[in-house]
Amino acid sequence: MRFLKQVIVCAVVMLVLSSLTVLTASAEELTYGIVTGSCVNIREESNTSSEILGQLYRGEKVTVLERSGDWVRMSYNDSIQGWMHGDYIRIRSQEVSRSGGQADRSTVTSLASELLEYSKRFLGVPYKWAGTSPKTGFDCSGFTQYVFKHFDIDLNRIAADQSRQGEQISKQDLQSGDLVFFDTSGKVNGQITHVGIYIADGKFIHASSPGSDVKYDTINDGFYQRTYVAGRRIIK
Repeated sequence: MRFLKQVIVCAVVMLVLSSLTVLTASAEELTYGIVTGSCVNIREESNTSSEILGQLYRGEKVTVLERSGDWVRMSYNDSIQGWMHGDYIRIRSQEVSRSGGQADRSTVTSLASELLEYSKRFLGVPYKWAGTSPKTGFDCSGFTQYVFKHFDIDLNRIAADQSRQGEQISKQDLQSGDLVFFDTSGKVNGQITHVGIYIADGKFIHASSPGSDVKYDTINDGFYQRTYVAGRRIIK
């Protein structure tokens, strides 16, 4: 009888430890995902005939709860929870260091690509002084702050303050996702008055100026070549 009790106790302990191991592994593997489809349905169950609960768009960030076959159960802003087909979501299992620690360069590159893809959604949004939302319009630092915030990266509100974040980068070493800063005051004395997000090959995206909108420009010639001041790397 005593031997039987010992066997039962051991079996229960092993079962509990096994469950904890599975839960720990799941917590480590499943963190969040980025929507890759242009307009993806969220369904009540993991099949295409299930009721549609809503839609999400490319670049949206979701919390991944579990995977079942080709489907992912997710939540968005704690307001929508349902199933999304795995073909339309990129699952990320590790955060990129924002504190200067070492990180896989491929992960950094992926995050920068996702950030730039998300920023393109706001092309044409009008410039608005002190604007911080696509609904009302952006000013330059309101735009950069909004885009980076979507990826849980906090930027200061004003361009001059953003220019003191991250790591200073020389113009020739700029990479996708870096911030680029300008002195558009007309004095050209190094005062930071404008900011944008670097794309590649001298091209950047920014909330341009009153009467204009979110658009592309270049730092290799013209006005923004003359007024360029510095670059800063936020995604490390």
